[in-house]
Amino acid sequence: IAAATALVLRQGLPARLLANPASGALERLGRYSYSVYLAHYPVIVIYLHESTFLDLNTMSPLRVTIVLGGCVFVASALLYRYIESRLRFNASSLRWSALLAALVLLASQAEAMLGQFFDSREMLIYQARQDRAEFRCGKLYATAHPGARSCRLGAQIAQPRHRILLVGNSLADAVKQTFVQEAQRAGVQVHFLAENDPLMRGGLAAQQVLDEARMLGADAIVLHTVWSTDTLEATDRLVALAHAAGMRVVLIMPPPTWPEPVPDLLLRSVRDGVAPPCVGMKDYERHYHLLFEHLPALRAQGVPVYDTAGVFLRSGCFALEDRGRPLFYDYLHVTLTGSALLKDVFRQVIADL
Repeated sequence: IAAATALVLRQGLPARLLANPASGALERLGRYSYSVYLAHYPVIVIYLHESTFLDLNTMSPLRVTIVLGGCVFVASALLYRYIESRLRFNASSLRWSALLAALVLLASQAEAMLGQFFDSREMLIYQARQDRAEFRCGKLYATAHPGARSCRLGAQIAQPRHRILLVGNSLADAVKQTFVQEAQRAGVQVHFLAENDPLMRGGLAAQQVLDEARMLGADAIVLHTVWSTDTLEATDRLVALAHAAGMRVVLIMPPPTWPEPVPDLLLRSVRDGVAPPCVGMKDYERHYHLLFEHLPALRAQGVPVYDTAGVFLRSGCFALEDRGRPLFYDYLHVTLTGSALLKDVFRQVIADL
């Protein structure tokens, strides 16, 4: 590569190649290259931290790649147009550089500064949004493998006792880290679907899920997801297909749900002294009535069902926190703290395979 570059610098490029429209685009990319270098990292960091401007978590990996590429292009063009092309070493640029450095330093100390305004319990509540694992297979994995349907979670096991395909939407995503930890201890390999909506309208169909499980050599499919009529119908098809292929299907029930995000309920309790609502088993059964009505049919098909709601039950009401740490980061999804309470459930699922 170095020799080819030296040759081009010495001899130049043929006129026909320079006249090609692609040459103009590549020449412009060369001019913008340093801005691209500067802009791509913060764009990816913002994306990895949390999708605040677009719900990228629901997009396919290919669409994520396109959106990220577009964001990097726009940020690079703005950086080149308004900063790089105008920057000169003079008093004005020094003032702007000093201001930028001050803002960066201020941002780096933001969390410490927040601690001066909020007590320790409030800080634990605010941190609930960060008490979670990375999205699905990892956002960089999805970008680097846009066609992959699944990924391996955890270290590779040379001779696993079982091989599991974990299937579900964001509920499965919230618990996967704890589930994988228990599986690894038992010598069980876990694979996870990259898409966030399997067995749902517009997501992977039952046959596609089974095909992926067979390709991976899985002997069991573990379901943990939200439920609708479409999901139940797709699950029935998956169970029939899996049993015909000699594969087990296991159902882990969803966790409790709340009328509002749990951090909001806890903050209101701390600041205003307003007790959070008591959400109990009747509320849970009412919310998931479609699933409860369908459980006898699933059990009749040989699908083991594992409860999760009972783990959170305290004196007739579901718990919101454990030692000040929220068990949910919104109205439905458990934090890593909440997921840790399900270890015994996951151990039993794995032991029963």
